[in-house]
Amino acid sequence: MSEAKRLTAPIAPGGRIGILGGGQLGRMLALAAARLGLKTHIYSDEDDAPAFQVATAHTRAAFDDKAALAEFAGTCDAITFEFENIPEAAVTHLATLKPVNPSARAGADAGSAGGKESGGGARPRDRAVLRHQFG
Repeated sequence: MSEAKRLTAPIAPGGRIGILGGGQLGRMLALAAARLGLKTHIYSDEDDAPAFQVATAHTRAAFDDKAALAEFAGTCDAITFEFENIPEAAVTHLATLKPVNPSARAGADAGSAGGKESGGGARPRDRAVLRHQFG
């Protein structure tokens, strides 16, 4: 496997940020990016993703479609994701093509952390840190 690409400088105005996921957070990210002079490309597996309405470009494809992911990455300067349940394999693949922040590991950790969407709480190691820091 190729090594993950790193972002070495800020993305200049006019650059394009790829956003995996096209929900409300993706929409808000696209609007905020536009105010900073950045373009956005949304990648979602949903036909009517809300972020499609405000993005510069969008791709509707499955997250396991490597050809579509590669084509998407080819249009972006850097990539992020708007929710934690993006398949880790998709994020890992994209990271070999373009800088992805946060990392695939961060998304996997967040997706398995039992957070608000799953109704769970902090993982055991996180609870230990919280107890140490806050008693």
